[in-house]
Amino acid sequence: MSEVIYKGVSVTATRLAETYSNVMHRFQIRLSDMSSRLGIKGGLVATSGPKGEVKLCIDGRPKDEAAEVVDLTKESLPVGERRIHFPGGVYGIYVAVQKQTGLSAQETVDVVGEALGQEAWIHTDDHSKHEGKIGCAYTKALLDPKLGPAMGVNPDRAREIWDILYPHATVAEYRGPHKEGAAFIVKSSDITVMSPNEDGQDFVYDQARMNNWITTVFGPNILQKLPTLDVGQLWKDLDAQAVLALQILTAPKEGVHNGLPIYELSTKRDAVLRRQV
Repeated sequence: MSEVIYKGVSVTATRLAETYSNVMHRFQIRLSDMSSRLGIKGGLVATSGPKGEVKLCIDGRPKDEAAEVVDLTKESLPVGERRIHFPGGVYGIYVAVQKQTGLSAQETVDVVGEALGQEAWIHTDDHSKHEGKIGCAYTKALLDPKLGPAMGVNPDRAREIWDILYPHATVAEYRGPHKEGAAFIVKSSDITVMSPNEDGQDFVYDQARMNNWITTVFGPNILQKLPTLDVGQLWKDLDAQAVLALQILTAPKEGVHNGLPIYELSTKRDAVLRRQV
């Protein structure tokens, strides 16, 4: 059996894995207790850093069907590690790269798609698809003649990318009404917020993990194709769009809610701290 050195002591890899598993289990119990005290309807879930094979929208509605579409049931990583919540999934990345480089829509789709290493994933919902509308509020904002420029985007260029992506993308349908109680900007790579059922909804933006993923995974990949791309600026553009998207989603909406609070979540030792923005 293989051995590793852990804090100066030789231990078997199996023993180390068991120890890590026990620590994470105890941490998850504490997170469950803190969830209700912090007003988090969906519940806190432990992660192990910036990993994230799948980018899911910040939309708080149940993602059961979406999980099936993108195969989140694989056993390679716990679900909390495999998903990163970011507005629109990956669509905004295409738009941000095109903005900085001036590439054509088709060139952007080809280059970014290869760097992402995954099929484009987008979502609609059951009360929009029959009207021919886009079910993602973030995507609609980027394509809007007024909101798009406010988010630093040319809606016409964004539309060109959308028209190429949509016919070939994996499309998940979110069901049911919005019942989010708050929006959370997660500024720690150790936790995320899940929305496991119809009533346990929160808007979630995994800011820290998305930042890590852009700079350590996507950045090096895209630089192989676009060596002059400013990855730091790319992240600033995406982060600004994400925060603005949360502000749009939490603004009072007739018949839905009277305005929702936005909180930042951070970790200090074993505690999760909440601060209203």
